Amino acid sequence: MTINFKGETLAKASLMVLAVTPLVVSIISLYPFVTGKAAFIRGAVALFVIGMALHFWESYRKKTSHGVDFSRLKTPIFLSVLAFFVLAVISTVFAEVSYLALWGNIDRGEGLLILIYMLVFLVGVVTLFERKDWTNFFKITLGVGLIIAGDVLYDFFVEGIERPNGFFIGNPAFVSANMLFVIFAALVVWLNVKSKWWRILSFSAALFSIATIFVCETRGAFMGLVAGVVAFAVWGVLKGKGITLSFFGKKLSARTVSIVFLGIVIIFAGVFLITKDNPFWQRVILLDRVAQISYSDGTTQTRLGNIGMSLESVSPENVGLMRSAF
Repeated sequence: MTINFKGETLAKASLMVLAVTPLVVSIISLYPFVTGKAAFIRGAVALFVIGMALHFWESYRKKTSHGVDFSRLKTPIFLSVLAFFVLAVISTVFAEVSYLALWGNIDRGEGLLILIYMLVFLVGVVTLFERKDWTNFFKITLGVGLIIAGDVLYDFFVEGIERPNGFFIGNPAFVSANMLFVIFAALVVWLNVKSKWWRILSFSAALFSIATIFVCETRGAFMGLVAGVVAFAVWGVLKGKGITLSFFGKKLSARTVSIVFLGIVIIFAGVFLITKDNPFWQRVILLDRVAQISYSDGTTQTRLGNIGMSLESVSPENVGLMRSAF
């Protein structure tokens, strides 16, 4: 086994293992659901850098091609992310509390530092991962999603916990956001893997993920799911003319399916908006909270109040206190 093989394998494995990040919990930390995950991400990305260094060194020593396709970075999406990162660096340099802007805080794991690790991760997966690697990454994501969904659904249906926060994540909003990624992973596996069992697993993961979003009753994640599905259906209307889908042995045009689906969504949304004050919706999990969305809603007012408090906190006196604290 050559160093070149070990270096490239270490680099890919370090990126692949990040799919299990949601399961990392550090019970000895002050913030067990954040600190452990942040440390795990940084450790895995550091191993990736070491692996790539070994890979490039071996390629240089043997005078062979390193095989890393950096041309993949010349895409509008990556360039947009890079522009955002550059702006983040500039804002960190001129921040009122530069220490906090660089390192973030322990209870959120934010700051420019984590953005650096995320950028390295993005460069790694874009330049190294092939279709097979992406498929394997999303397969792991499905397994992780099923574990989290099983934990949350058990708490809800067996333990009777309302809006369960999940043992591995600790916040119903974060659980729901994670389930959106699991649904996307299920779609990728469904489209790229022909195995009957993997398709059953991907369908099950998507179904359990949607159920988890409902029992967590996170309105933002639900609205994001609806927006994503509608956007996908609109794409199907515009681009699905020559694409066929198989349903129970029958082949249907993707455009036809998308048009029917959009029609159902529009009708349901119209009925819901007109009758959202009806007591019936108050007995439907999650939709009872969606029906309460308005400018006068307590959650909306809390969010707006938090924005106002954040703006007021940026005063010379408060900045001085923060500087002295750090």
